[in-house]
Amino acid sequence: MSIFDAGKACIASAIKVQVMKNGEPVKNARVVREVDWHNVGKESDSATTDEQGFFELPELYMRSITRSLLPLEFVATTQIKLDVEGETYEILYAAKRTEAPNDEFGGKQGIFKCDLNQEEEELHRFGASMLDTRCTFE
Repeated sequence: MSIFDAGKACIASAIKVQVMKNGEPVKNARVVREVDWHNVGKESDSATTDEQGFFELPELYMRSITRSLLPLEFVATTQIKLDVEGETYEILYAAKRTEAPNDEFGGKQGIFKCDLNQEEEELHRFGASMLDTRCTFE
């Protein structure tokens, strides 16, 4: 780590998701990711699903000078919502407890398949990190 990386943290890992509904890809749906690095700041980004229902979002990084000076606990939460024909679906909520990429996915790459017909969410715990989603790992 160089001096230029002081206070820099991965607050959300890269993710790639295929979204399906009624066995068909969900095309041209707006996806919004909201990330809250507790006591530091918030970020958001968005994407649109393609013709096969895929969307990708990159890793998000933030810098905190305060965090590099004080021993603060790292907590970043991510919520991903999908708007389909006027209906909003929350497809993923994660609590990330370390700066390491993919921590909120238990060290796995964030590659998922989501079926919007599946209403039950699955809760995964990876040490102190947690993932609540209606998607499955691919």
